[in-house]
Amino acid sequence: MGDEGGRGRGRVVQFVHRLKNIQVASDPLGPGAPQHAYGNLGSVLSSQGRTKEAETAFRIALSFRPNMADVHYNL
Repeated sequence: MGDEGGRGRGRVVQFVHRLKNIQVASDPLGPGAPQHAYGNLGSVLSSQGRTKEAETAFRIALSFRPNMADVHYNL
C-alpha cells in the first residue's frame, strides 16, 4: 500500500504540472494565444496571395484582441 501511495502522489504532481502548462498556454496575453496564431496565419495566407482567407484570419485575431496594431495594418 505504501508503494501505491507514492505513485498516486506522483500522478497528482504530474497532473498539476500539466494543468499549469495548459493555463499558461491558454493565457490570452501569452505567446501561444489564439490572436497571435490567427495573426500569423493571416500573414502566411497573405504572402501566398490568399487574400480573402487572410482577411478572415486577421478578423478572427482581432475578435480576440481588438487593439493589435500589426493586424489592423495587415488588413
